[in-house]
Amino acid sequence: MRMILWAAIGIVVTIVLVIGVGIWMFQKDDPEYIVEFLKENAESENVALSVHHNKEKWVEVNGGEPLPLASAVKTIVAIEYAKQAADGRIDPQQPVAFKDLNTYYVPKTDGGAHEAWIDSVKKIKRLIVFL
Repeated sequence: MRMILWAAIGIVVTIVLVIGVGIWMFQKDDPEYIVEFLKENAESENVALSVHHNKEKWVEVNGGEPLPLASAVKTIVAIEYAKQAADGRIDPQQPVAFKDLNTYYVPKTDGGAHEAWIDSVKKIKRLIVFL
């Protein structure tokens, strides 16, 4: 029994460390981070930025490349969700079934992010059941 307890504590500590390191690595206060990121990833087909001011093009990196919408679509849903939760029309604590999530999923619009997220949630559920 003690061994299981120590294993569970070890797993929880590891998860907290991984999350903490991830937050630390991706939290950037330096505005030059964007410039450096673009320089390092300009050749990648997964990065694009266009900045125009007064009809003058200031910056363009892969501006004409089509990219998956990824989280752009989710932003609209998130705004409506927040409005309905604030108005009390929906309960933000109510779980949502995977089949309901898939009802609104449009395939090939997010570069595989939806499927990856579903898989990661299922892995976490298996881990919780295991513990």
